[in-house]
Amino acid sequence: MAFISHSVGERGANPAADVNIIQTALNYYTRPPMRLLPVNGVADQSLFDRIRDFQATFMNQPDGRIDPRGTSVQRLWPVRYANPTGRAIRGADAFGAGHFNAPRGGRRHDGVDYIATPNQAVAAPMSGKVVRITRPYPTGIDANVLSGLEIHASDGSSCQIWYISPNTNLVGTLVHAGDKIGTARTLQIRYPPRPTPSRNAGVMTDHVHVRIHDRNNRPVDPSTVIPRAIAIPLP
Repeated sequence: MAFISHSVGERGANPAADVNIIQTALNYYTRPPMRLLPVNGVADQSLFDRIRDFQATFMNQPDGRIDPRGTSVQRLWPVRYANPTGRAIRGADAFGAGHFNAPRGGRRHDGVDYIATPNQAVAAPMSGKVVRITRPYPTGIDANVLSGLEIHASDGSSCQIWYISPNTNLVGTLVHAGDKIGTARTLQIRYPPRPTPSRNAGVMTDHVHVRIHDRNNRPVDPSTVIPRAIAIPLP
């Protein structure tokens, strides 16, 4: 799965699913008196012309085609980032810490945990296409509760965000960084408090987990890109 898997436009492969994504993205830039493109998966002359019009804003010789990971698709739906909860990275608690590469027994933490309050709104950490619902835990009482989303960006990078209740009907749609995508869930059922003599030390801090990979599937520390995000308020 990817933002688009094949070329769209004049002399493109034009599979319907990819055409739908490009039609939707182009409509975001449509202003009167231009008409919205029908989102119907059909690659026709109106689509080719609209692609050329868009490319003319940054290309000397528009070719009417948008290729996977190319300049045009990255201009069409730029890769941007946002803090999913608007709060800090989880500090150390009885279960570990939430920064990238924090120790986890014999392994290292592969993402970043952003502190959350149960049922608060959660934002998309990265702009792109929502490709699927993901589940960090295949079994257990909360396996179907602590779910999340996978987002693929126009440059080929990807992001997973977990421990949320996703909004309905998001798979296959486009999101901007900062768009509301769901609500946070508590982790207290999955991780009950550990006995400890220190007050509150045995509780895991509720959070959402964000994992990012670049276009070559190499892990990226989310904290190196998310702090540079433009603050976009949730609706």
